[in-house]
Amino acid sequence: RVMVADSAEQALERIQEELPDLVLLDWMLPGQSGLELARRLRGDARTKTLPIIMLTARGDEEDKLRGLEMGADDYITKPFSLELLARSVKHLLD
Repeated sequence: RVMVADSAEQALERIQEELPDLVLLDWMLPGQSGLELARRLRGDARTKTLPIIMLTARGDEEDKLRGLEMGADDYITKPFSLELLARSVKHLLD
């Protein structure tokens, strides 16, 4: 089952209501950035081990490193292949 959120704030509310198995997170969200949401999730005992995949158009090496430093388990840039995303999801959930 997939849950969708239109903003980082809405995602945080949904995650607090029902803990997902994994989060696909864009860096550029309305309001708070996905990067900030990843940092917040890592700082919360309930969500600190929740797998996070950053799925974003920001593809510079510096951006990738920052995303990983802020808590992403994987960092995939757009455009991306569904096979790559599926393998990342499978790897993180196994």
